[in-house]
Amino acid sequence: MTLRLRSAVAIAVTVALAFSPVPVLPGSSARILYTDSRVLDRGSDAEVRGAVPGAISDDPRILPPVAASPPGIPCYSSTATSPVVKVFYLYPRGTTNKLAARRTAIREAIAYADLTFALSAQRSGGVRHVRWAMTAACTLAITAVGISPTLSFDGTRRYLISKGLLKSTQKAVAFREGRPCNGLGDRVADDRAAASNPNNRGGTLAWVQVQPCLDEASDPMDRAYVYGSLGFGVAHELAHSLGAVQRSAPHATAGGHCTDGHDPLCYDDGTGAEIQVVCGATIPQLFDCGNDDYFDTNPAAGSYLATHWNIARSRFLATRETSRWDRLPRAAVAIANVTEGATLDEGARVTFDVTRPADGDEIAAVALLVDGVVTGVDRAAPFNIPFGATRAVPGQPAVLQAVAFDRLGRQASSPPVRVLMGSVNLGTGVLAIVSPPENAVVNGVFGVVVSAPSASGMTSATVSVNGMVVGTVTAPGWTLTVDPEAIGANVGDLDITVAADDGSGLETTTRVFYLPT
Repeated sequence: MTLRLRSAVAIAVTVALAFSPVPVLPGSSARILYTDSRVLDRGSDAEVRGAVPGAISDDPRILPPVAASPPGIPCYSSTATSPVVKVFYLYPRGTTNKLAARRTAIREAIAYADLTFALSAQRSGGVRHVRWAMTAACTLAITAVGISPTLSFDGTRRYLISKGLLKSTQKAVAFREGRPCNGLGDRVADDRAAASNPNNRGGTLAWVQVQPCLDEASDPMDRAYVYGSLGFGVAHELAHSLGAVQRSAPHATAGGHCTDGHDPLCYDDGTGAEIQVVCGATIPQLFDCGNDDYFDTNPAAGSYLATHWNIARSRFLATRETSRWDRLPRAAVAIANVTEGATLDEGARVTFDVTRPADGDEIAAVALLVDGVVTGVDRAAPFNIPFGATRAVPGQPAVLQAVAFDRLGRQASSPPVRVLMGSVNLGTGVLAIVSPPENAVVNGVFGVVVSAPSASGMTSATVSVNGMVVGTVTAPGWTLTVDPEAIGANVGDLDITVAADDGSGLETTTRVFYLPT
Protein backbone atom coordinates (compact mmCIF):
# COMPACT_ATOMS: atom_id res chain seq x y z
CA MET A 1 0.00 0.00 0.00
CA THR A 2 1.22 3.49 -0.81
CA LEU A 3 -0.01 6.63 0.89
CA ARG A 4 1.01 10.25 0.49
CA LEU A 5 0.90 13.14 2.88
CA ARG A 6 -2.05 15.29 1.82
CA SER A 7 -0.88 18.76 2.67
CA ALA A 8 -0.39 22.24 1.41
CA VAL A 9 3.30 21.41 1.70
CA ALA A 10 4.83 19.77 -1.36
CA ILE A 11 6.12 16.76 0.54
CA ALA A 12 5.31 13.23 -0.57
CA VAL A 13 5.38 10.38 1.92
CA THR A 14 5.58 6.95 0.36
CA VAL A 15 5.99 3.93 2.61
CA ALA A 16 4.88 0.31 2.64
CA LEU A 17 2.99 -0.76 5.73
CA ALA A 18 4.33 -3.80 7.49
CA PHE A 19 4.27 -5.32 10.93
CA SER A 20 6.35 -8.03 12.51
CA PRO A 21 7.17 -9.37 15.97
CA VAL A 22 10.31 -8.10 17.68
CA PRO A 23 12.06 -9.26 20.89
CA VAL A 24 10.02 -8.79 24.05
CA LEU A 25 10.76 -7.31 27.44
CA PRO A 26 11.23 -9.82 30.24
CA GLY A 27 7.87 -10.93 31.56
CA SER A 28 5.86 -9.33 28.75
CA SER A 29 3.60 -10.91 26.19
CA ALA A 30 4.23 -10.82 22.45
CA ARG A 31 5.25 -7.32 21.39
CA ILE A 32 4.04 -6.27 17.94
CA LEU A 33 5.74 -3.54 15.91
CA TYR A 34 3.84 -1.33 13.46
CA THR A 35 5.18 0.86 10.68
CA ASP A 36 2.53 3.49 10.06
CA SER A 37 2.32 5.27 6.73
CA ARG A 38 -0.60 7.49 7.62
CA VAL A 39 0.58 9.16 10.78
CA LEU A 40 1.75 12.44 9.31
CA ASP A 41 -1.60 13.27 7.68
CA ARG A 42 -3.67 14.94 10.39
CA GLY A 43 -6.66 15.24 8.06
CA SER A 44 -7.50 15.49 4.41
CA ASP A 45 -8.63 18.77 2.92
CA ALA A 46 -12.22 17.55 2.97
CA GLU A 47 -11.94 16.35 6.55
CA VAL A 48 -10.65 19.75 7.62
CA ARG A 49 -13.58 21.49 5.98
CA GLY A 50 -16.17 19.15 7.46
CA ALA A 51 -14.59 18.99 10.88
CA VAL A 52 -16.00 19.58 14.33
CA PRO A 53 -15.47 21.00 16.96
CA GLY A 54 -15.20 23.66 14.33
CA ALA A 55 -12.71 23.90 11.54
CA ILE A 56 -12.93 27.51 10.44
CA SER A 57 -11.28 27.27 7.06
CA ASP A 58 -11.15 25.64 3.67
CA ASP A 59 -7.34 25.83 3.93
CA PRO A 60 -5.91 22.67 5.55
CA ARG A 61 -3.06 24.67 7.05
CA ILE A 62 -5.47 26.57 9.31
CA LEU A 63 -6.56 24.72 12.43
CA PRO A 64 -9.85 25.30 14.26
CA PRO A 65 -9.32 27.53 17.31
CA VAL A 66 -9.55 24.66 19.80
CA ALA A 67 -6.68 22.86 18.06
CA ALA A 68 -4.66 25.97 17.29
CA SER A 69 -4.50 27.23 20.85
CA PRO A 70 -4.16 24.49 23.47
CA PRO A 71 -3.02 26.01 26.80
CA GLY A 72 0.24 24.18 26.36
CA ILE A 73 1.65 21.02 27.91
CA PRO A 74 0.16 19.92 31.25
CA CYS A 75 2.50 19.53 34.21
CA TYR A 76 1.85 16.96 36.94
CA SER A 77 3.94 16.27 40.03
CA SER A 78 6.14 13.21 39.71
CA THR A 79 8.96 11.37 41.41
CA ALA A 80 11.83 9.31 40.03
CA THR A 81 9.56 6.26 39.92
CA SER A 82 6.33 7.87 38.69
CA PRO A 83 4.85 6.61 35.42
CA VAL A 84 5.64 9.29 32.82
CA VAL A 85 6.05 9.63 29.07
CA LYS A 86 9.55 10.91 28.35
CA VAL A 87 10.29 12.90 25.19
CA PHE A 88 13.51 12.29 23.25
CA TYR A 89 15.14 13.97 20.28
CA LEU A 90 17.23 11.42 18.35
CA TYR A 91 19.87 12.49 15.86
CA PRO A 92 22.60 10.55 14.02
CA ARG A 93 25.71 10.27 16.14
CA GLY A 94 28.51 12.40 14.72
CA THR A 95 26.17 14.93 13.13
CA THR A 96 24.82 18.25 14.39
CA ASN A 97 22.40 18.19 17.31
CA LYS A 98 19.48 20.26 15.96
CA LEU A 99 17.37 20.26 19.11
CA ALA A 100 17.48 24.05 19.39
CA ALA A 101 15.97 24.33 15.90
CA ARG A 102 13.47 21.51 16.48
CA ARG A 103 12.28 22.51 19.95
CA THR A 104 9.31 24.59 18.80
CA ALA A 105 8.04 21.83 16.52
CA ILE A 106 8.42 19.23 19.27
CA ARG A 107 6.57 21.30 21.87
CA GLU A 108 3.77 22.17 19.43
CA ALA A 109 3.39 18.51 18.43
CA ILE A 110 3.32 17.32 22.05
CA ALA A 111 0.65 19.90 22.92
CA TYR A 112 -1.43 18.81 19.92
CA ALA A 113 -1.11 15.14 20.92
CA ASP A 114 -2.12 15.91 24.50
CA LEU A 115 -5.13 17.86 23.24
CA THR A 116 -6.16 14.72 21.34
CA PHE A 117 -6.26 12.76 24.61
CA ALA A 118 -8.04 15.59 26.45
CA LEU A 119 -10.81 16.12 23.90
CA SER A 120 -11.27 12.37 23.43
CA ALA A 121 -11.81 12.01 27.17
CA GLN A 122 -14.31 14.86 27.25
CA ARG A 123 -16.44 13.07 24.69
CA SER A 124 -17.02 10.22 27.15
CA GLY A 125 -17.37 12.52 30.15
CA GLY A 126 -13.88 12.19 31.62
CA VAL A 127 -10.52 13.92 31.99
CA ARG A 128 -7.29 12.55 30.53
CA HIS A 129 -3.92 14.13 29.93
CA VAL A 130 -0.61 12.45 29.26
CA ARG A 131 1.78 12.45 32.23
CA TRP A 132 4.72 13.99 30.38
CA ALA A 133 8.18 14.05 31.96
CA MET A 134 8.73 17.68 32.95
CA THR A 135 11.53 19.73 34.46
CA ALA A 136 11.39 21.12 37.99
CA ALA A 137 10.28 24.41 36.43
CA CYS A 138 7.32 22.69 34.73
CA THR A 139 8.71 22.85 31.20
CA LEU A 140 8.73 19.87 28.86
CA ALA A 141 11.88 17.81 29.36
CA ILE A 142 13.43 16.90 25.99
CA THR A 143 16.45 14.60 26.07
CA ALA A 144 18.73 14.76 23.02
CA VAL A 145 20.56 11.51 22.22
CA GLY A 146 22.98 10.79 19.42
CA ILE A 147 22.44 7.27 18.06
CA SER A 148 23.74 5.17 15.22
CA PRO A 149 21.65 5.90 12.11
CA THR A 150 21.55 2.15 11.38
CA LEU A 151 20.10 1.26 14.77
CA SER A 152 16.69 -0.40 14.40
CA PHE A 153 13.55 0.67 16.21
CA ASP A 154 13.89 -2.02 18.86
CA GLY A 155 17.66 -1.53 18.93
CA THR A 156 17.03 2.12 19.75
CA ARG A 157 14.65 1.16 22.55
CA ARG A 158 17.18 -1.25 24.01
CA TYR A 159 19.96 1.31 23.69
CA LEU A 160 17.97 3.91 25.65
CA ILE A 161 17.27 1.32 28.35
CA SER A 162 20.92 0.18 28.50
CA LYS A 163 22.12 3.76 28.99
CA GLY A 164 19.65 4.32 31.84
CA LEU A 165 17.75 6.89 29.82
CA LEU A 166 14.50 4.89 29.63
CA LYS A 167 13.28 3.31 32.85
CA SER A 168 10.73 0.60 33.45
CA THR A 169 8.31 3.28 34.69
CA GLN A 170 8.71 5.41 31.56
CA LYS A 171 7.36 5.24 28.05
CA ALA A 172 9.29 7.09 25.36
CA VAL A 173 8.10 9.34 22.56
CA ALA A 174 10.94 10.23 20.22
CA PHE A 175 11.35 12.72 17.38
CA ARG A 176 13.93 11.15 15.08
CA GLU A 177 16.04 12.80 12.42
CA GLY A 178 15.16 10.30 9.71
CA ARG A 179 13.23 9.77 6.51
CA PRO A 180 10.47 9.52 5.45
CA CYS A 181 7.96 11.40 7.60
CA ASN A 182 6.29 8.40 9.17
CA GLY A 183 6.03 6.76 12.57
CA LEU A 184 6.67 3.58 14.47
CA GLY A 185 4.96 2.20 17.52
CA ASP A 186 4.40 -1.11 19.25
CA ARG A 187 1.94 -2.70 21.61
CA VAL A 188 1.68 -5.88 23.61
CA ALA A 189 -0.92 -8.38 22.42
CA ASP A 190 -2.77 -8.69 25.72
CA ASP A 191 -6.40 -7.61 26.10
CA ARG A 192 -6.85 -8.31 29.82
CA ALA A 193 -8.49 -5.47 31.72
CA ALA A 194 -6.27 -5.79 34.78
CA ALA A 195 -3.86 -3.03 35.81
CA SER A 196 -1.12 -5.64 35.55
CA ASN A 197 -1.57 -5.72 31.76
CA PRO A 198 1.94 -5.38 30.25
CA ASN A 199 0.72 -2.44 28.15
CA ASN A 200 0.57 -0.60 31.48
CA ARG A 201 4.35 -0.90 31.92
CA GLY A 202 7.18 1.28 30.74
CA GLY A 203 10.19 0.52 28.61
CA THR A 204 8.32 1.14 25.35
CA LEU A 205 9.13 3.43 22.44
CA ALA A 206 7.08 5.37 19.90
CA TRP A 207 8.75 7.59 17.35
CA VAL A 208 7.96 9.94 14.51
CA GLN A 209 10.51 10.96 11.89
CA VAL A 210 10.81 14.63 11.06
CA GLN A 211 12.53 14.69 7.66
CA PRO A 212 11.83 16.10 5.17
CA CYS A 213 8.64 17.52 6.71
CA LEU A 214 10.23 20.22 8.83
CA ASP A 215 13.11 21.02 6.51
CA GLU A 216 10.92 21.62 3.45
CA ALA A 217 8.18 23.58 5.24
CA SER A 218 9.79 27.02 5.14
CA ASP A 219 6.55 29.02 4.93
CA PRO A 220 5.06 29.68 8.40
CA MET A 221 1.59 28.53 7.28
CA ASP A 222 3.04 25.26 5.98
CA ARG A 223 4.97 24.75 9.20
CA ALA A 224 1.73 25.10 11.15
CA TYR A 225 0.31 22.18 9.16
CA VAL A 226 3.39 20.06 9.82
CA TYR A 227 3.18 20.71 13.59
CA GLY A 228 -0.35 19.32 13.61
CA SER A 229 0.70 16.36 11.49
CA LEU A 230 3.57 15.53 13.84
CA GLY A 231 1.17 15.81 16.79
CA PHE A 232 -1.23 13.46 15.03
CA GLY A 233 1.65 11.01 14.61
CA VAL A 234 2.62 11.23 18.28
CA ALA A 235 -0.97 10.61 19.40
CA HIS A 236 -1.28 7.63 17.05
CA GLU A 237 1.99 5.95 18.02
CA LEU A 238 1.63 6.65 21.73
CA ALA A 239 -1.84 5.07 21.63
CA HIS A 240 -0.17 1.94 20.24
CA SER A 241 2.34 2.00 23.10
CA LEU A 242 -0.51 2.28 25.58
CA GLY A 243 -2.09 -0.86 24.09
CA ALA A 244 -4.35 0.09 21.19
CA VAL A 245 -5.86 -1.64 19.26
CA GLN A 246 -6.23 -5.22 20.56
CA ARG A 247 -7.22 -7.90 18.05
CA SER A 248 -10.32 -8.80 20.09
CA ALA A 249 -11.79 -5.28 19.80
CA PRO A 250 -15.14 -5.17 17.95
CA HIS A 251 -13.78 -3.15 15.02
CA ALA A 252 -10.11 -4.17 15.05
CA THR A 253 -8.01 -4.87 11.97
CA ALA A 254 -5.36 -7.56 11.85
CA GLY A 255 -2.79 -4.77 11.76
CA GLY A 256 -3.57 -3.32 15.17
CA HIS A 257 -5.83 -0.55 13.91
CA CYS A 258 -9.60 -0.20 13.51
CA THR A 259 -12.29 0.25 10.89
CA ASP A 260 -14.42 3.09 12.34
CA GLY A 261 -13.67 6.44 10.76
CA HIS A 262 -12.85 9.16 11.49
CA ASP A 263 -10.33 8.07 14.14
CA PRO A 264 -6.54 8.41 14.58
CA LEU A 265 -6.18 4.61 14.83
CA CYS A 266 -8.62 3.66 12.08
CA TYR A 267 -7.50 3.45 8.47
CA ASP A 268 -6.82 1.02 5.66
CA ASP A 269 -3.63 -0.55 6.99
CA GLY A 270 -3.29 -3.06 4.17
CA THR A 271 -4.77 -6.02 6.02
CA GLY A 272 -7.97 -6.18 3.98
CA ALA A 273 -10.32 -4.54 6.46
CA GLU A 274 -13.05 -2.30 5.03
CA ILE A 275 -13.19 1.14 6.61
CA GLN A 276 -16.63 2.46 7.54
CA VAL A 277 -17.26 6.19 7.99
CA VAL A 278 -19.11 6.11 11.31
CA CYS A 279 -18.26 9.45 12.92
CA GLY A 280 -17.80 12.94 11.54
CA ALA A 281 -14.28 14.23 11.03
CA THR A 282 -12.65 16.26 13.79
CA ILE A 283 -9.49 18.32 13.98
CA PRO A 284 -7.78 16.95 15.95
CA GLN A 285 -9.22 13.54 15.27
CA LEU A 286 -10.58 12.00 18.46
CA PHE A 287 -9.76 8.55 19.77
CA ASP A 288 -12.17 5.64 19.41
CA CYS A 289 -14.98 6.94 17.27
CA GLY A 290 -17.60 4.78 18.99
CA ASN A 291 -15.90 4.57 22.41
CA ASP A 292 -16.06 0.81 22.02
CA ASP A 293 -12.66 -0.42 20.79
CA TYR A 294 -9.81 1.02 22.84
CA PHE A 295 -10.63 4.30 24.66
CA ASP A 296 -13.56 5.16 26.94
CA THR A 297 -13.30 6.98 30.27
CA ASN A 298 -16.70 5.68 31.38
CA PRO A 299 -17.42 2.31 29.77
CA ALA A 300 -20.83 0.80 30.43
CA ALA A 301 -20.91 -2.21 32.74
CA GLY A 302 -20.41 -5.41 30.78
CA SER A 303 -19.23 -3.60 27.64
CA TYR A 304 -16.08 -4.64 25.79
CA LEU A 305 -13.98 -1.84 27.29
CA ALA A 306 -15.26 -2.59 30.79
CA THR A 307 -14.04 -6.17 30.50
CA HIS A 308 -10.96 -5.76 28.26
CA TRP A 309 -7.92 -3.52 28.08
CA ASN A 310 -8.90 0.13 27.81
CA ILE A 311 -6.07 2.61 27.30
CA ALA A 312 -8.10 5.28 29.12
CA ARG A 313 -7.22 3.32 32.29
CA SER A 314 -3.47 3.57 31.62
CA ARG A 315 -1.42 4.79 34.55
CA PHE A 316 0.47 7.01 32.11
CA LEU A 317 -2.63 9.20 31.77
CA ALA A 318 -3.72 11.71 34.42
CA THR A 319 -7.40 11.67 35.40
CA ARG A 320 -7.69 15.19 36.79
CA GLU A 321 -7.00 18.66 35.46
CA THR A 322 -3.93 20.59 36.53
CA SER A 323 -3.37 24.27 37.14
CA ARG A 324 0.26 24.06 36.03
CA TRP A 325 1.18 24.24 32.35
CA ASP A 326 4.18 24.68 30.14
CA ARG A 327 2.42 27.39 28.18
CA LEU A 328 3.08 27.80 24.48
CA PRO A 329 3.86 31.30 23.21
CA ARG A 330 0.95 32.57 21.15
CA ALA A 331 0.26 35.74 19.25
CA ALA A 332 -3.02 37.56 19.77
CA VAL A 333 -5.14 38.82 16.89
CA ALA A 334 -8.47 40.63 16.66
CA ILE A 335 -10.41 42.33 13.87
CA ALA A 336 -9.94 46.00 14.67
CA ASN A 337 -12.23 48.12 12.53
CA VAL A 338 -15.36 45.99 12.07
CA THR A 339 -17.94 45.66 14.82
CA GLU A 340 -20.51 42.93 15.40
CA GLY A 341 -23.58 43.41 13.19
CA ALA A 342 -21.98 46.03 10.94
CA THR A 343 -22.77 46.23 7.24
CA LEU A 344 -19.61 45.74 5.21
CA ASP A 345 -19.26 46.61 1.54
CA GLU A 346 -17.25 44.38 -0.73
CA GLY A 347 -13.70 45.68 -1.05
CA ALA A 348 -13.73 47.48 2.31
CA ARG A 349 -10.38 47.17 4.05
CA VAL A 350 -10.35 45.04 7.21
CA THR A 351 -7.61 45.90 9.71
CA PHE A 352 -6.31 43.91 12.65
CA ASP A 353 -4.89 44.35 16.13
CA VAL A 354 -1.97 41.94 16.34
CA THR A 355 0.26 41.30 19.36
CA ARG A 356 3.46 39.30 19.19
CA PRO A 357 3.79 36.16 21.30
CA ALA A 358 5.54 36.42 24.66
CA ASP A 359 8.88 35.33 23.20
CA GLY A 360 8.79 38.27 20.80
CA ASP A 361 8.65 36.32 17.55
CA GLU A 362 7.53 38.42 14.59
CA ILE A 363 4.11 38.05 12.98
CA ALA A 364 4.67 36.64 9.49
CA ALA A 365 1.16 36.60 8.05
CA VAL A 366 -2.50 37.29 8.76
CA ALA A 367 -5.28 35.50 6.89
CA LEU A 368 -8.87 36.78 6.61
CA LEU A 369 -11.63 34.21 6.46
CA VAL A 370 -15.18 34.94 5.36
CA ASP A 371 -17.63 32.13 6.10
CA GLY A 372 -14.69 29.78 6.50
CA VAL A 373 -13.13 30.66 3.16
CA VAL A 374 -9.68 32.26 3.03
CA THR A 375 -10.30 35.44 1.06
CA GLY A 376 -6.92 37.03 1.55
CA VAL A 377 -3.51 36.76 3.21
CA ASP A 378 -1.29 39.74 4.05
CA ARG A 379 2.37 39.07 4.83
CA ALA A 380 3.50 42.58 5.71
CA ALA A 381 2.60 44.92 8.56
CA PRO A 382 0.45 46.89 8.97
CA PHE A 383 -1.85 44.03 8.09
CA ASN A 384 -5.05 44.87 6.18
CA ILE A 385 -7.07 42.81 3.73
CA PRO A 386 -10.02 43.78 1.51
CA PHE A 387 -13.34 42.18 2.38
CA GLY A 388 -14.30 39.71 -0.31
CA ALA A 389 -17.90 38.49 -0.33
CA THR A 390 -18.15 34.73 -0.76
CA ARG A 391 -21.78 35.02 -1.89
CA ALA A 392 -22.80 37.94 -4.07
CA VAL A 393 -26.03 38.67 -2.17
CA PRO A 394 -26.43 42.05 -0.42
CA GLY A 395 -27.90 41.66 3.07
CA GLN A 396 -26.54 38.12 3.40
CA PRO A 397 -24.98 37.47 6.83
CA ALA A 398 -21.29 36.59 6.92
CA VAL A 399 -18.78 35.60 9.59
CA LEU A 400 -15.31 37.15 9.60
CA GLN A 401 -12.35 35.65 11.39
CA ALA A 402 -8.62 36.36 11.35
CA VAL A 403 -5.75 33.93 11.84
CA ALA A 404 -2.25 35.18 12.64
CA PHE A 405 0.92 33.17 12.04
CA ASP A 406 4.23 34.01 13.66
CA ARG A 407 7.55 33.38 11.94
CA LEU A 408 7.88 29.94 13.57
CA GLY A 409 4.51 28.81 12.23
CA ARG A 410 2.49 29.06 15.44
CA GLN A 411 -1.03 30.29 14.82
CA ALA A 412 -3.73 32.11 16.74
CA SER A 413 -7.35 32.83 15.83
CA SER A 414 -9.42 35.93 16.48
CA PRO A 415 -12.95 35.91 17.90
CA PRO A 416 -15.50 35.74 15.06
CA VAL A 417 -17.29 38.92 13.96
CA ARG A 418 -20.73 38.61 12.33
CA VAL A 419 -21.57 41.17 9.68
CA LEU A 420 -24.07 41.80 6.88
CA MET A 421 -22.91 42.11 3.30
CA GLY A 422 -23.46 45.61 1.97
CA SER A 423 -23.01 46.65 -1.60
CA VAL A 424 -21.56 43.92 -3.77
CA ASN A 425 -19.90 44.50 -7.11
CA LEU A 426 -22.40 42.41 -9.07
CA GLY A 427 -21.68 43.73 -12.54
CA THR A 428 -24.20 42.32 -15.01
CA GLY A 429 -25.18 38.72 -14.75
CA VAL A 430 -23.04 37.65 -11.78
CA LEU A 431 -24.28 34.39 -10.33
CA ALA A 432 -24.16 33.39 -6.66
CA ILE A 433 -24.83 30.01 -5.02
CA VAL A 434 -26.93 30.82 -1.96
CA SER A 435 -27.34 27.21 -0.83
CA PRO A 436 -25.69 24.94 0.12
CA PRO A 437 -23.16 27.16 1.87
CA GLU A 438 -19.45 26.75 1.20
CA ASN A 439 -17.91 23.86 3.19
CA ALA A 440 -21.31 22.46 4.22
CA VAL A 441 -21.63 18.75 4.96
CA VAL A 442 -24.46 17.18 2.96
CA ASN A 443 -25.83 13.77 3.89
CA GLY A 444 -28.17 13.02 0.99
CA VAL A 445 -30.41 14.82 -1.50
CA PHE A 446 -29.94 18.60 -1.34
CA GLY A 447 -31.07 21.68 -3.23
CA VAL A 448 -28.82 24.06 -5.15
CA VAL A 449 -30.30 27.55 -4.81
CA VAL A 450 -28.90 30.25 -7.08
CA SER A 451 -29.20 34.03 -6.92
CA ALA A 452 -29.17 35.89 -10.24
CA PRO A 453 -29.92 39.65 -10.34
CA SER A 454 -32.85 40.51 -12.54
CA ALA A 455 -30.73 43.04 -14.41
CA SER A 456 -28.69 40.22 -15.87
CA GLY A 457 -31.40 39.14 -18.25
CA MET A 458 -30.46 35.48 -17.78
CA THR A 459 -33.20 32.90 -17.93
CA SER A 460 -31.25 29.71 -17.19
CA ALA A 461 -27.92 28.34 -15.96
CA THR A 462 -26.39 24.86 -16.04
CA VAL A 463 -25.45 23.08 -12.80
CA SER A 464 -22.54 20.63 -12.73
CA VAL A 465 -21.24 18.48 -9.86
CA ASN A 466 -17.63 17.33 -10.09
CA GLY A 467 -17.69 18.18 -13.78
CA MET A 468 -20.89 16.25 -14.52
CA VAL A 469 -23.92 18.20 -15.74
CA VAL A 470 -26.84 17.41 -13.41
CA GLY A 471 -29.49 19.86 -14.60
CA THR A 472 -30.56 23.42 -15.21
CA VAL A 473 -31.83 26.18 -12.93
CA THR A 474 -34.29 28.63 -14.42
CA ALA A 475 -35.97 31.87 -13.38
CA PRO A 476 -37.82 32.60 -11.22
CA GLY A 477 -37.09 29.64 -8.90
CA TRP A 478 -33.36 29.22 -9.59
CA THR A 479 -33.38 25.92 -7.67
CA LEU A 480 -32.28 22.38 -8.59
CA THR A 481 -32.42 19.19 -6.51
CA VAL A 482 -29.25 17.09 -6.56
CA ASP A 483 -29.05 13.43 -5.50
CA PRO A 484 -25.37 12.51 -4.91
CA GLU A 485 -26.15 8.79 -4.94
CA ALA A 486 -27.84 9.03 -8.33
CA ILE A 487 -24.71 10.53 -9.88
CA GLY A 488 -22.40 7.96 -8.27
CA ALA A 489 -20.77 10.36 -5.81
CA ASN A 490 -18.46 8.91 -3.16
CA VAL A 491 -17.68 10.22 0.29
CA GLY A 492 -15.69 13.41 -0.12
CA ASP A 493 -15.77 16.76 -1.88
CA LEU A 494 -18.49 17.78 -4.30
CA ASP A 495 -17.51 20.73 -6.50
CA ILE A 496 -20.66 22.51 -7.64
CA THR A 497 -20.49 24.83 -10.67
CA VAL A 498 -23.29 27.00 -12.00
CA ALA A 499 -22.65 28.48 -15.47
CA ALA A 500 -24.83 30.99 -17.31
CA ASP A 501 -26.49 29.69 -20.47
CA ASP A 502 -26.46 33.10 -22.18
CA GLY A 503 -22.99 32.73 -23.68
CA SER A 504 -21.44 35.28 -21.32
CA GLY A 505 -19.09 32.72 -19.78
CA LEU A 506 -20.02 33.83 -16.27
CA GLU A 507 -20.08 31.13 -13.62
CA THR A 508 -19.79 30.57 -9.86
CA THR A 509 -18.63 27.62 -7.79
CA THR A 510 -18.82 26.23 -4.31
CA ARG A 511 -17.59 23.09 -2.60
CA VAL A 512 -19.36 20.86 -0.07
CA PHE A 513 -18.44 17.61 1.65
CA TYR A 514 -20.66 14.59 0.99
CA LEU A 515 -21.01 12.26 3.98
CA PRO A 516 -23.89 9.81 3.39
CA THR A 517 -25.87 8.75 6.43
